[in-house]
Amino acid sequence: MLILTHALTGAVIGQVVRHSALAFIFGWVMHFVMDMIPHGDSKDYAQYKKTGVIPKWQIYQMIFDNVIMFGLMIYLLIFNVESYWWPTFWGILGSILPDIIVAIHECRPSKITRPFHKLHFYFHDLIPDRWRDIRFRYAVIIQIVLIVIMLKFL
Repeated sequence: MLILTHALTGAVIGQVVRHSALAFIFGWVMHFVMDMIPHGDSKDYAQYKKTGVIPKWQIYQMIFDNVIMFGLMIYLLIFNVESYWWPTFWGILGSILPDIIVAIHECRPSKITRPFHKLHFYFHDLIPDRWRDIRFRYAVIIQIVLIVIMLKFL
């Protein structure tokens, strides 16, 4: 799932909940709920685990996704969120932190992050492993539609 999709979900949660701790918790929980939705990257991750190589297009996609996410979040937090700044911030952090922890584990595996990594991929692979994943391009289109809908809330 695009980090942008997770971050915007957290921003919407912060605006709706209006309480920092609850926004963080709901953002964290929604990350796992959203990761259960097939989003077209199960085969890519399996290939990465076999080879240890991330295709260049995926690196570019991750960079683009993160740059857009940070830019949009900065814009929202500086110019668009007049009230409930802190709940919005904590909702965003809660919703992207699981992927940050996974990235840390991928770079430097440890006993501390390993159980979380397993839990994350349990939810991530819950539906694709039982049925099948969708094509990445369709997943991106679905997420763009979700992003546009969420932006209507902010």
